[in-house]
Amino acid sequence: MLKILLTVSLVIGFTTSAAAVQIPDDIFEMGRFKGQELEDAINSANQYPLGSEKNPVRVNMPQGQRAYLSRLRCSDKAMPRFARRGSVGVGPFGSITDVYEVDCGQVWPGKVSVYLDMYHPEHKEVRAVPGFVIEP
Repeated sequence: MLKILLTVSLVIGFTTSAAAVQIPDDIFEMGRFKGQELEDAINSANQYPLGSEKNPVRVNMPQGQRAYLSRLRCSDKAMPRFARRGSVGVGPFGSITDVYEVDCGQVWPGKVSVYLDMYHPEHKEVRAVPGFVIEP
């Protein structure tokens, strides 16, 4: 639904003046779980490894994704390289989930996929995904 709304908004924006197109302030809240539904989803997701498709890391927007990944450290204490691979659809919290390739090169844990959900402005993750340590 979110992709459809954004696509329609972009198409309208190209065919009409920019001032005529109004994108709702709550567009990033659409479909996202809230309240008890979100708490239940978090409890269910915590049965799976953090950063997995079934338990994506909760962050605040793209800058939160990059900030979280920049705090991860490989077994040699170096920061891994990372690159966004794309969106993978609606995740366990009712919002779009992205996947990043996180790469420590020849050092453990090597190259892994980390899933992140960027629609959680109220949350700052302090745990590391398996195989990494995290800086505060």
